[in-house]
Amino acid sequence: MHETLSINGIWHYETADGQTGEMTIPSNWHLAGLPDYTGTVTFRRTFRLAEPPEGKRATLRFLGVDYRTRVWLNDVLLGTHEGYFQPFGFDATPALRLGENQLAVEVDSPQDPVEIWPHAKTLIKGIFGHHDCRPGSWDPEHGQDCNTGGIWNDVELVWHSPTYIECVRVAPILLEDGSARLRVTCRLASPGNCQAELRLRFAPANFEGPSLETACPVSLTTGTQKIVVVQRVEEPALWWPWDQGDQPLYTAEVTLIVDGRPVDVARERFGIRQIEINDNWEFRINGRRFFPRGTNIIPTQWLSEYDTEMIATDVRLLRQANVNFIRVHAHVNRDELYAACDEAGILVWQDFALQWSYEESDDLYRRAAGQLADMIDWLYNHPSIVVWCCHNEPSVNRHTLDPLLAQVAREADSTRHVDIASDF
Repeated sequence: MHETLSINGIWHYETADGQTGEMTIPSNWHLAGLPDYTGTVTFRRTFRLAEPPEGKRATLRFLGVDYRTRVWLNDVLLGTHEGYFQPFGFDATPALRLGENQLAVEVDSPQDPVEIWPHAKTLIKGIFGHHDCRPGSWDPEHGQDCNTGGIWNDVELVWHSPTYIECVRVAPILLEDGSARLRVTCRLASPGNCQAELRLRFAPANFEGPSLETACPVSLTTGTQKIVVVQRVEEPALWWPWDQGDQPLYTAEVTLIVDGRPVDVARERFGIRQIEINDNWEFRINGRRFFPRGTNIIPTQWLSEYDTEMIATDVRLLRQANVNFIRVHAHVNRDELYAACDEAGILVWQDFALQWSYEESDDLYRRAAGQLADMIDWLYNHPSIVVWCCHNEPSVNRHTLDPLLAQVAREADSTRHVDIASDF
């Protein structure tokens, strides 16, 4: 249902201090010609547009930009964004032209001022902004060296129906009789009121087994709304860590029907499993107690270089080391890493990107809460992720910011364990 135009490739850039050149996108600029640069870089790209698909709208999608972003299309400001890990997008339809289009993306990846760094940081970048093992360690002069800024993941123009599926989230729960129920939340967007239908199909993605189908009518109103569907699975194939069992994965396919015809389809991969962690840190998965054997992981400072081959190597080495649990330490990584852990049966403790001390302000609290909710929403369907941790080794923020973040995490996801902070 979607048609996608990639806007990756060679972009022109200009820094705030007048450096110019060309850079292959996606890339962190440290790896692509600006190794010592911190601040604002404006990227420009021209692309051509033939006749657009009839009746479609276009979203300009960024799968990862570090850190603050402003986007113009044909001199029209489409929007702004803050954060290094979240995919985001803007409605590009009104600004698009037939023929040549000019895209400008301003990326600001600053440093915190030396008078507040590192004890009152303002940038939510975790180990990418402050860590004893990053370039410069915690030296006041060099601890923020080797800036991670850039358009580090794909850029694409996506054509879709005006009424479309924004996302699908699947929450499984196991029942005492051995069956499971799936609570499927579909977030739908519509330009106006209409009657529609959702058709859902749940099929094995990497194993042999039966499929299930269901449908329900929906009344859409202008804007975005959530529709919840519940599906019973009589004999679920349960997902396990690699040393406990297999890793069967399902595909949830959701089709949106308007006026009797399909207008959008969304597909999400998920696993059926249930995690329990008590106050004594005893772990159970699918009711069975197990012992987590884990390690912190910070695979790279440069997310643009962490490709599928590097990820596969890391996962293989983890399995060979008898590891069944990793902690993605004080940062959020690429979606491909979590997908590889889903397939390999490696559990994930996922930290939010807060490392040590941050300023005490309502603005910082607001931005952190929003980005934490983004992280959980984006990674929700990965069965490998079983813990959300709100902050690594906080000091001044432990009893101020972190209780707010724990509340946000528990509201966003009741199916996983939430750790308020990983204390010293």
